[in-house]
This record gives sequence, structure tokens and C-alpha cells, in this order.
Amino acid sequence: MAKKVLPQGPTAILDQARESAVRQVVCPICFEALSILPEQVGALTFSGRRVEAALYHRDCVVGANGHLMFESETGSAVSPMTRESVDGFKLMPPLSDGTEWLAFVDWNSAGCLDIGKVAAAVAALLPVDEGRAASFVRAAFGREDGDNAPLDPQGLQTVLLPSLQKQLRRLVSAAPRPTVPEICRNSSEAQLISWFNHWDSQSRGALDVRDLKFAIMAAFYSALSASEEETKAAVSQAFLLEMGLRETGSVSRSEFLEILAPQLQCNLPVGDLSGQSTLALDLKRPLGLKLRNMKTNMERNVTLPSAGEALVGDLRKAAHRKFPVLLCGRLVQLYFMGRRLQDDTQALCKMRGIYEGSAVLFLPGPLIPMYPVQGRRDGE
Repeated sequence: MAKKVLPQGPTAILDQARESAVRQVVCPICFEALSILPEQVGALTFSGRRVEAALYHRDCVVGANGHLMFESETGSAVSPMTRESVDGFKLMPPLSDGTEWLAFVDWNSAGCLDIGKVAAAVAALLPVDEGRAASFVRAAFGREDGDNAPLDPQGLQTVLLPSLQKQLRRLVSAAPRPTVPEICRNSSEAQLISWFNHWDSQSRGALDVRDLKFAIMAAFYSALSASEEETKAAVSQAFLLEMGLRETGSVSRSEFLEILAPQLQCNLPVGDLSGQSTLALDLKRPLGLKLRNMKTNMERNVTLPSAGEALVGDLRKAAHRKFPVLLCGRLVQLYFMGRRLQDDTQALCKMRGIYEGSAVLFLPGPLIPMYPVQGRRDGE
């Protein structure tokens, strides 16, 4: 892998990473999967209409005052992706609002939608793999794998959306979005290989340079999550400039491990490999969370007595208490930051990203198996 100093500046590097983020169904500002905060997924607008394909987390582009964060002093703003003029932000409607959702996805009013665009929109709201979502869309229309012919909006309304509503639990369970392995200064070689293989989704043993730049940018943003956005951008861009990756081509796994990984680790902080949450909680105080129905977006608040002692199992029981009719006689499937929570003994305070007011998604699971109650034997 011959080194060559990039003829581009930091802005070009960031632009490339953001373009890859959009393809990966990731917010191009925070470099986190869109589906970890589905209630915040939306698009930039001008005069109420979308101007581009990119999707963002609302809190990454809209300030506490309700204005776009990148507005100039005169009140004008342009998209960080396309440089189109923008003046607002619109949330993606839930899948239950079929007509509005389809109109949002068909952002340029093309009158037809390609499978990739629909799959990306589904993967932005649900913790599912985009490729598997595309296969689901094809199957709903009786298409063969690889058939990417445009879809008729009427068919989406009458075929796809009803299929999604009926098979939502099956889709989420069968095609979960893979969790990105975290790397840090003290990561082992096995952990570095796992990280590389995650991004090498086609198992080629190599990564396209542009996708590798995005993956490295995402690693810095994750490792420096407590820092300001400007700091994360500056650190990651400086590293990529220093390494001088060429603009095109690919980097093999062995090249990554021998040349890039040692330098990357030197620039990452030492990590807590125990899984400790990145955001501090007062472990002695109650923990307030939101339980949100993934299918309908209905949510209810729950309070667990002690943040330091609360387990996934406690949250599962709370879901049954808060949604007694919906979950009557059913198991409950919990999801947080795109990951299914299956271990009831896992401490919530050890989960990355948990903080006061976090939203945990759920779906009604299968019926709980019923067992006959055995009668007492004589003498009992």
C-alpha cells in the first residue's frame, strides 16, 4: 500500500466520509447508525420540501433554539452534504402513516422508487441490515435477488407496507443490523480483525479506500463521543491527512493490520473493554427511561428504582406492566441502539449509550408457552 499525500484538504476528507455514511444508512454528522435514534430520523428541507437523499439525526442539525446549527448570521444555511440551500428539518413519518412515509421517501417526486432507496428508509427506522431489508422488499413483490427495477408507489402502498406491518417482528429478528465492534488503544489483534471484517461486508479481504476512511472516521467519533463535534472532526481528519491514503483503490486486511492499525491505535484513547457506559449515571438514583412501541411509536415512561442495580430483565417486566393489554401472554423483545437485548441479567448501567431519558424500543414477541398446572398430590 504505497503512501501518497492527499491533494485534498480536511473538508474533502469529511465530504467523502459523509457520502459513505449516507450509503451505510448512518447519520453523516455523528457517524452513528440512523436506527439507534429512529424518533430523530429526518431530512433537511427548503420551503417545506426535501432537497437531498441524505438523512440525519435531528439533534445533529437542529439546535436547542429550533434553528439549524449551521445557519449563518444572516439566517441562511446550506446542506453539509450537497450545499443546497436549506431552512428547516422534517422528521420521517412512521411506517404506520403509509401515505406520508412514501411521500417522504420519494423526496424528489420521481413517481417511482428504487429498491435501494426504500430499503435504506426502512433500515433508517428499524434496527435491520439494509441488504436484508432490500431482500425483504424484493420478496414482497416476488422479485429475484439482484432485480433493482423501480417500484410502483401504488404497489408500495398496497403490498409492501401491509407486509411490513404483518412481518415486522420477523424482519427485525431475522435481519438485525450488525453491531459495529469498538476499537481503542488497547484493542487486541483479534478485535482489530473483527472491526475490519465488520466493514468488509462482502468478505473480500479488502476495503475500498473511501469506505475505510468512513470507518476510521466513525471509530474516532465513537471513541471521542464525549468531545465536541469540531474536536472529533479535527482529530479524525488530521489522522487521515497524516496517513496519506490514496483517493481510490483498496486496502487489504494485512495492510491495515501492519501499517494503519498501529498508527490508528496510537491516536485512540485507552478503552474500557468491560462494556461500561460512555455516559455517567448516578448509580444510586432511580433511572427513568422511555419504552417505545417500534410498530406504532406509542411510548410510556418507566422508572427503575436504582440505576446501579437495574437489569434488562427489570425493564422487560416494566414493559409488561406499562403495556398490559398489548403484551398480555406474550414475550417482549427489547432493542437499544440497534441491538436486541436478550440477556436479562445484563446491567443497564453497563450498556453503552444509556442515560436518563433514553428510549428503548420494543416489539410484542411470540406467545408465552402455557403449561398445565399440576394438581396437588394427596398429602400435600
